[in-house]
Amino acid sequence: ELRNQPGIVDVTSTSQRLGNNLHQTSMQYRSDTALIRSSSSFVGIETNYIDFYEIEVVEGRALNDDFETDRRGMSFLVNEALAKDLSANVSDVVGTRFHFGGADSLGTIVGVVKNFNYNKLDLKVEPLFMLRTNWDWAEVNVKIKPDNLQESISQIEAVWTQLFPQRPFEYQFLDEHIGQMYQSEQQLTKVISILSGLAIIIASLGLFGLASFTVRQRLKEMGIRKVLGASVMQIVMILSKKFTLLVLIAFAVAAPITYWLMNDWMAGYEYQVGIGAGIFLLVGFASWAIALLTVSAQSLGVAKSNPVNTLRID
Repeated sequence: ELRNQPGIVDVTSTSQRLGNNLHQTSMQYRSDTALIRSSSSFVGIETNYIDFYEIEVVEGRALNDDFETDRRGMSFLVNEALAKDLSANVSDVVGTRFHFGGADSLGTIVGVVKNFNYNKLDLKVEPLFMLRTNWDWAEVNVKIKPDNLQESISQIEAVWTQLFPQRPFEYQFLDEHIGQMYQSEQQLTKVISILSGLAIIIASLGLFGLASFTVRQRLKEMGIRKVLGASVMQIVMILSKKFTLLVLIAFAVAAPITYWLMNDWMAGYEYQVGIGAGIFLLVGFASWAIALLTVSAQSLGVAKSNPVNTLRID
């Protein structure tokens, strides 16, 4: 019924939604020397599931309704992680006799799919097998045209209400569901951003006060320099030199500590990006620029003042 709707591209079914901790079950397979018992994640799928999510088959074939064993749930697809557990040579896995749980499920592995992330990226891709199940579908996955989302959703709701009037219609976009897995990281980002902003404001206020005090102490010196021919830029550079040195010292202390803390935090993720020198240079330059702007506000006032007035100050 859903496939007959004009706003729908494709439909498939599955026992569990991607982005969840998939169910675990026991499994058995026969190696060259013994019957091996282990455990693996698994998901029940429809035969078009692989095409629906554009999952790459690296060995063997995908499930197909033309095969009776596929329709009966006696054919299995395994990911590369599980295939490597079964055999050192992934290509040898196809054709292996396979059994899971306590069900009457003795069948054959017909294909190996490329590893794909079905959970958070701080977890490595665990062994996974898939099979067609008519008894375990809990999720309907619908791919809709992007030009009119609300109309497509209304079409889905109309079909659902017609077929299951006793059940409320509930839906969620997959990207929103996956985004919920990273709420803690998003909240951490917001907290760090707020605290960083407050730290910059407080540091700038302290720097402004220190600059005011320093400039006040050196008013006569700057007046004499100006009388002797120092330019406005030279006076600003003289007053800013000390603060530039302080920023460099702070950067030299903070950079290695930050690098160690970030590496330690990212080590908890199986998939991670590297921390290059570029980001530290950018932050160092931004810190120096903020400090320079803060100090320059005071320095320019002194540099442009009349040296006659500054020399009269007691």
